[in-house]
Amino acid sequence: LIGPNNNQSIGNAVDSGRLTAGGSSPAALNDLYVFNRANTLTINSRIVDNGANAVRAVFTASGGVVSLTNTNNSYTGGTVVNGGTLNLVASTAGQVIPAASTPANGLIINGATVTMGSASNTLSQQIAASNIVTLTGGSALNLFGDNTLAGLVFNNNGGGTPTVTSFGTVTSTGLGSAGVLTIGSSGVVATSSNVGTTNVIVGRVDFGTSLNTIDVAPIIAQGVEVNPLQAALAIQGIVGTTGGINKIGNGILQVNAQAHYSGPTNVT
Repeated sequence: LIGPNNNQSIGNAVDSGRLTAGGSSPAALNDLYVFNRANTLTINSRIVDNGANAVRAVFTASGGVVSLTNTNNSYTGGTVVNGGTLNLVASTAGQVIPAASTPANGLIINGATVTMGSASNTLSQQIAASNIVTLTGGSALNLFGDNTLAGLVFNNNGGGTPTVTSFGTVTSTGLGSAGVLTIGSSGVVATSSNVGTTNVIVGRVDFGTSLNTIDVAPIIAQGVEVNPLQAALAIQGIVGTTGGINKIGNGILQVNAQAHYSGPTNVT
């Protein structure tokens, strides 16, 4: 689907129509490609699998915006955003980005921005909690309110600062409430080949009730560790974690703000 570079909608109301891709044979993962280069393309229709074949939604909105409104989306192949902005603006509670059958495919952001909510759409947890979110290059994930994700993967290979913000939505009265991002059992993994920026989690983060893992690799460029004293991952406030944190990997983890949790801290 190629947007007309004007403000346009697919489906004149939320949940009108169905979108899918591929055929019934052979059994395979099918990609539904959506391009939009300017203005906003709003998708109200429900994105679904093609029978027994999974569909992956691939959005490219360089220079423009794609907005998803439908909490009945049921595709299971995962979501990819390649450039531009993807807005999640549901008006009713539910997951706009549904659970992927393989959590690692849940949401992959490549040099793009995914933002949850707006001044009039302030619902949290529009991304299914079982998904792992991967950020590559200068990507950003801006959340609203309290959210849970299975895990985060950072790959800082240039082009900006990979950033997850737990309360990044701007409302008519300023920043949204200081929500908490709870990380599931997949923990956080951070790699980097870039000394210009640092992977960062901004806001409040909780690592749950079981011992969770933060895996930070050294900053590696062309097989060589560069700037071994620079952090490859920086985290702001850690709150409410009862299970504790197991820090692994040979890279540097930097804690940027006061932490408040009762579990152990293991530096392995």
